[in-house]
Amino acid sequence: MKTTMALSTTAQKRLARSRKIKRGHPWAWAGITALLSVISLIPILEMVVVSLEPMSSVESGSWLPQGWDWSNYGQAFHTVRLFAYTIHSLIVSVSSVIITVIVAVGVAYILARFHFRYRSVLAAAILVTQMIPAVALLLPIYILYANVQTLTGLHLIGSFPALIMAEVSIATPLAVWLLISGLAAIPREMDEAAFVDGATHLGVLWRVLLPIALPTLAAVGIFSFLSAWNDILFASVLTDHATRTLAIGLQEYVSPGGSGSSGLVLWNQLMAGALMSAAPAVAFFLGAQRFLVRGLSSGAVSK
Repeated sequence: MKTTMALSTTAQKRLARSRKIKRGHPWAWAGITALLSVISLIPILEMVVVSLEPMSSVESGSWLPQGWDWSNYGQAFHTVRLFAYTIHSLIVSVSSVIITVIVAVGVAYILARFHFRYRSVLAAAILVTQMIPAVALLLPIYILYANVQTLTGLHLIGSFPALIMAEVSIATPLAVWLLISGLAAIPREMDEAAFVDGATHLGVLWRVLLPIALPTLAAVGIFSFLSAWNDILFASVLTDHATRTLAIGLQEYVSPGGSGSSGLVLWNQLMAGALMSAAPAVAFFLGAQRFLVRGLSSGAVSK
């Protein structure tokens, strides 16, 4: 009896200790999260400070601002064609998202819902293409565009379609795999019920599967948009002065004319332009995040 009582007392103490630890865990995680958030925000805060400083204060290297110059944001548009570059980036990014989603949804639906020979081989081949570095694809894509341009007379290199197709080729493999996972998690009974009601494959995909897979679609859209928006590798080779995107245009703050590596680096205008250029990407992310949360809350399957 004494042994039993001692064991029960020990178990109660352990239970009380575990409850204290569990009660302390949220505060510990909140502290770690807050610390990491502050560390991640330090570069952004420094960008804001530099964007509001006069050039003399930036060149002095002082940690504390010696004055504020709000005109840097207005001058950033006069020094570089910032508005035009933003429009170019929006054209490329939005087009890449639309094409990537359409292609990835079709391929993922076939691989997730149909059984055919060499299906796993095709899925593995798509995964392997994601493992190839983008820099290894740059030269083959450029040579392909040059050959097509020579044979057909089409102006590809330096055009928006060329860059959009390159961005789609980079984003599609991962988008396909994300959508395969999202569609495969949906019970097939929902497809069968829709077919009984007279729905076609396109109707099942559009009315049944995609609304449930909305979180995955939002993730694919965010990934595709940010990949195209931040791309420098393909944009530096496949664009010219008329189609230059924002990621390349920001390099022109190296000198007033953007003529090369020599000259004054306009750090205050560069930081102002970088902050303003991030606004469309942040807006797109917040908009897609709203659909992501809505899909998570309404995409449950009742049994």
